[in-house]
Amino acid sequence: MAARDQVRAYGGWQSMLVNESFSIHKAYLRMKAVSDRVSWRRVIKDNRASPRSVFIVWLAAQQRLATTDRLLKWHIQCNPVCKLCDDKNKIIEHLFFECQYTNTVWSHPLRVINIHRRGQGFNMELQAACRKAHSKTRKARIYVMLFTEAIYMLWHQRNQKTFCNTLMQPDRVCKDILFRVATRCKQCC
Repeated sequence: MAARDQVRAYGGWQSMLVNESFSIHKAYLRMKAVSDRVSWRRVIKDNRASPRSVFIVWLAAQQRLATTDRLLKWHIQCNPVCKLCDDKNKIIEHLFFECQYTNTVWSHPLRVINIHRRGQGFNMELQAACRKAHSKTRKARIYVMLFTEAIYMLWHQRNQKTFCNTLMQPDRVCKDILFRVATRCKQCC
C-alpha cells in the first residue's frame, strides 16, 4: 500500500494537523492499532516490587516464560517433569501454585497477611492480584508485591534446580520473599 493510500485510510492529512501544522502525535494516534487493555496492566504498572520481579510477572502474564511445555513446542528436547516436585508436566499453571513446592511457598506469605487458602493456579492467582491492584489500600499493595516477588523467587528456584541442581527449602524462600517485600515497603509504602 502506498503512503498516500495509508494517509487517506487514516482520515487524510487534515486529520493530522494542529493549528495548520503537521502533528506527529496526532499521526501516531491515528495510525496506532486499537488494542484492548489487558486485565493485568495494573499489576505491572502500579507495582512497587523490584523491577526484575515485575518483568518476570509481565512475561508470565503473557505466557512467555520458557517453561517446559513451550520448549517442547519449539522442538527443544527436555524432561517434561516438574523439577520442583517431580510430579506433573511443567506448564505455567502447574509451576505457579499448583506444584506442591510452590504452593507451600505461596501459602506462607498469604498467611502473613491473614489470607488462609492454598494457591489456585497461575491464572486464578493473577486474577486475584488484578482485583487487589485496583485497590489503593496498603494490604492490597502488599498482596500485589507478595504475588510479584513470589513469582520471581519461584522462577528463580526453578532455574536454580534446572541449571545448578540446588533448591532452597520452602521456608527459606518464604523468608526471602517477605524480606524483599519489606525492604520495598520501607522505600515506597
